[in-house]
Amino acid sequence: MWGVTTIYAIKVRKDSHIFYKNKYYSVAEEYIGKQVNVQEQKDIVLIYYRAKLIESHQKLVNRFQTASTKQEHLGTWQKALLPGSVYRKAARAIGPNCDELIQMLLARGRGVVPNQEIWGILNLQDKYNRTSLEEACGYVLKHDMADYRGLSMLLSLRYRKVSKAS
Repeated sequence: MWGVTTIYAIKVRKDSHIFYKNKYYSVAEEYIGKQVNVQEQKDIVLIYYRAKLIESHQKLVNRFQTASTKQEHLGTWQKALLPGSVYRKAARAIGPNCDELIQMLLARGRGVVPNQEIWGILNLQDKYNRTSLEEACGYVLKHDMADYRGLSMLLSLRYRKVSKAS
């Protein structure tokens, strides 16, 4: 069929991005949690809300570029970087090294909040005591292993898991 374009319905993430074909594209904060429609035309990604075009992005084709975030859409992400954000508060409850690690991961996202990785790290306190987790966070920061995989691997190799009382 000629001229038929596939339209995808996608929910806007809390960091005001949509995840489309393994890439992130930003939209205005007012659309967080809402269902939008995504359509491609040549090398442009078009994003609609209730049949109204709300955003367009150049389609990302470079495999090393994972996000297209427009400057005006950085508000949600910038709030996540603030000391009062839910991520930073939870990390500070573990310790300053954990807070630094979470802040670095947020900054690395350049507009996209890596929720799964951040909550994965914060939830490691269910398996390891806070002192061990804080110490391991300091180690991965110092030795350029600063991500969930590096931290999880270090903890499993060097630290004893917390046993839960029955």
